[in-house]
Amino acid sequence: MPEGRVSPLKARLSMQSGAAPVSVEFDFLQTGEHTWWIEVDTDAAPLRLDAGGDVLTVRGNTVETSTAGEYPGLYRRFADLIAEGKSDVDARPLQLGADAFLPGERRSLPPFGF
Repeated sequence: MPEGRVSPLKARLSMQSGAAPVSVEFDFLQTGEHTWWIEVDTDAAPLRLDAGGDVLTVRGNTVETSTAGEYPGLYRRFADLIAEGKSDVDARPLQLGADAFLPGERRSLPPFGF
């Protein structure tokens, strides 16, 4: 964490979901083209998700995905929930994020300004 800040700019997490190991790395100071990917090893085949979810590769072969993306469906769901006066919240990801700080090791970085 940068000196004088309370949020990390880089993080490496290792955890377990059932018997499956999970590892995650974040670098919010990445320079150049922004990238992210998700790699999943399954008993059927490895897969990789790239380019904001636009590219799915299974066994090294690119699988065609929807060009519409996820946002139209999300916005439809939001509109339906608002119209119905309902909420659909899963707080587990927030809890996971908070829990990641409990056993963590804090390393100080030089000050960071916006």
